[in-house]
Amino acid sequence: RREAAPPSPWLEPRSANAYADRAGMHRLSGEHDAAIRDYTEAIRLNPKFAEAILNRAITLAGTSRCAEAIPDFTRAIELNPADPIGLVDRGVCYEQGGRDDLALKDYSAHLTLDPRSQYGFELRGALLFRARQYDRALADFAQALVINPSSPTALYGRGMVKRLTGVDQVEPVDAMR
Repeated sequence: RREAAPPSPWLEPRSANAYADRAGMHRLSGEHDAAIRDYTEAIRLNPKFAEAILNRAITLAGTSRCAEAIPDFTRAIELNPADPIGLVDRGVCYEQGGRDDLALKDYSAHLTLDPRSQYGFELRGALLFRARQYDRALADFAQALVINPSSPTALYGRGMVKRLTGVDQVEPVDAMR
């Protein structure tokens, strides 16, 4: 007769890490509500678990719940200020909520931490384009193209600026502005 195997940590997690791991599996499987529940339990067990807080925020934002995600992004940024991911994702949520001023600050802070972020330049460039700050938008699209010369987003953004202004070439500028 065989002894029963101990319960799998995937089925019965007992630690914050195990809950966060299972939440990640739920998220990858598209089971967002289950992922949010497990991230919430991981955070209850370890309130300073920055990765679980950030991943819960990302999951919330990915299910169009940006208003709920912003406090988690903020907490994750407070706990791990050197991680640029929370800044860019919170910026997207701010932008979706009509807070372009806060989105611009987050995109700029993200680029300070990660000056090679094509995504950060594209997001900030698009926001600046919508704000009719075409020279700054063009500079961001140009910087994104330095990072990835075939970026469809940056090529399109540069093309839109050219269409409106007649200008399509600028020197990329420092991300620290």
